[in-house]
Amino acid sequence: MKALNSIAGALCLGTAAFSLAATPAQATLTLLDSFATTKAIADIYGGSGGHAFWLPTLNSDLGGLTTDRWVFSGTGVTDEYSDDVAGTTVLNMRGTLRPNNDNTGNYQLSANLWFVKDADQSHAGKKELNGSAYVPAPGAPVDPNGPGTQKWVYYNLVESINGLGKCGIVAGGEVDCTTVAGAQDSRLTATGSVLTGFALDLLQRPDDGRYPLQVGDGANNKNILFGASMWFGYDVLTRSQRVRDLLTSGANTRGDVNVDIDYPIPEPATLTLFGLGLSGLGFARRRKAAQ
Repeated sequence: MKALNSIAGALCLGTAAFSLAATPAQATLTLLDSFATTKAIADIYGGSGGHAFWLPTLNSDLGGLTTDRWVFSGTGVTDEYSDDVAGTTVLNMRGTLRPNNDNTGNYQLSANLWFVKDADQSHAGKKELNGSAYVPAPGAPVDPNGPGTQKWVYYNLVESINGLGKCGIVAGGEVDCTTVAGAQDSRLTATGSVLTGFALDLLQRPDDGRYPLQVGDGANNKNILFGASMWFGYDVLTRSQRVRDLLTSGANTRGDVNVDIDYPIPEPATLTLFGLGLSGLGFARRRKAAQ
């Protein structure tokens, strides 16, 4: 039985079950699949882009950074799990982030974000592409309410509360994290030689829950490929008063996630990405659009 942090970051790992020690209930997450996750590059519908995470307030707080756009160092990974206790779907997005103009390793953040499928799938979605991208515009390639993978699916961020290992789902109310996502916090942890001594505990924004993580064709708000996006804020977790004095925390912080999510051709009779039932034809269509 492997721990979650030992999962290899590769595609198509197969199905494995992971028991997470938790009280009073035992949370069991079954790994369904793993998918390469990369920065979302803007296409003709998207305007600006080229980042996986946008961190403008962090950029303004810390000296030495000349960009607010962060990308994965290599490739990030999004794991999809079924939660056999809570009866829902859980996502874990992870990887090492660096500024898009700095590959020295001086500025690095380890991303570990957890999401739980929202019981309410009636969200309107956050639509930031050119209006001509969305149905009912003539020839529009994106339909958030369409069939198959076109339909967007929504997930709430598993938040950390005061760095105490407790968490809640914004739109769904407080949730016992012993049965959801194994009590993992959603966090960006500094690992670079310059950025040390702090972590950012992520908070879903806006806090009324109307814009959770959205997943689907064009959902990354930068291009029409399959991807995901959301807004977030953060609290600063640090033992260093020097770092605490530098960083803004709470309501004034903000950031974006904008990523492409790639996936293997699903095999017949298997669970596929986010339970959407992708077909080989749909995969081929996206690969053609990406070329």
